[in-house]
Amino acid sequence: MKICLLTPDSPYNQSISNGFISYVKEISDNLSTHGHDVIVLGFSKKVSKEQKLRIGGVEYWCLPDKGWSHLLKHLVILKFLPMLRELDGKVDIFHGMGGYALPLIFINKSKKVATLHGSEPFIGTLWLEKKIRIIFGKIIYERMNGLVFISPVIAKIANVFFNISKIPQITERAVFQKIMTRKKTRSDKYIKIIAASRIEKIKNLENLVIAVKALEKKYPIVLEIFGAGSVTDKIDSKYLRGEVDQETLWNKMSLSDIFVMPSISEVRPNSLLEAMQIGLVPMITRMETIDYIVEGKNGFLIDSKSSQDIYRALQGAIHNRARWNQIGHNATQTVLDLRDESKHLENFYKELVKK
Repeated sequence: MKICLLTPDSPYNQSISNGFISYVKEISDNLSTHGHDVIVLGFSKKVSKEQKLRIGGVEYWCLPDKGWSHLLKHLVILKFLPMLRELDGKVDIFHGMGGYALPLIFINKSKKVATLHGSEPFIGTLWLEKKIRIIFGKIIYERMNGLVFISPVIAKIANVFFNISKIPQITERAVFQKIMTRKKTRSDKYIKIIAASRIEKIKNLENLVIAVKALEKKYPIVLEIFGAGSVTDKIDSKYLRGEVDQETLWNKMSLSDIFVMPSISEVRPNSLLEAMQIGLVPMITRMETIDYIVEGKNGFLIDSKSSQDIYRALQGAIHNRARWNQIGHNATQTVLDLRDESKHLENFYKELVKK
């Protein structure tokens, strides 16, 4: 098969600041390994003009990223329409990520698939913003030939919001296929805590820093936060490490103890799955979309977004330091189980192409 993936941020950026990037890279690498022709269309900060290049078995068609906001990119993505029309009928499947699948409604000859990646349409804090996102989603998702959900919860909610129950669907909880070979090492001197995500308000990193500053008075803690975003200036710079490539992040993880994700909302956090597979002790806010972390067995849960609850969760993990190796082992096994349970996206594509 020939498959075209449409994403706001090309994996060619090698950035960890957006979950789309890891997700698209995982899909494209897997499909290429299985013998499929893959083209990825996306914006890149590394190019100054339209550029086509091949890395491994994947072809990247890139347009320059002018630093548009997340919301504006939903419209700017229409810049890819000429490329998509050039490919229409020459590829079997177009797969767009979330609301960025908008240009696909203008494609007629090839099959169209959209991934519902995030929970933003359902948790908008402003009524008008939420309403606009839902209307925007209806325009896109009802015109697709297939839908891929990243979470069973999102699948359930989306079928209520959008008229999509008759469209073929799968829930792909873990496309993540790589088996990490990095050896987990722990330091007896310091407790190393790592966080990796977009630095936005919804990630709740400000409260994480407040909690860590209080804990530093009692314990030898080192906190490193990787990523970039719009609220970077509100985070104490001594904890910030900026954006790094995936290999560097994995190496940093392998030298850490606890991976913490105090987000207000998450759906399919790649960095959490990567940290778990390496063997870190995962810690995440209690939420229904992440149902595979069991308190005290394969990780720890934060009861709310407050800095006090983050403090209590981290302190509880520190007091259970003797069990970290076992919890890390259990976390790794959880990811391997999720990988084995996941449905095969390429089989879903093949069924759609037959219709």
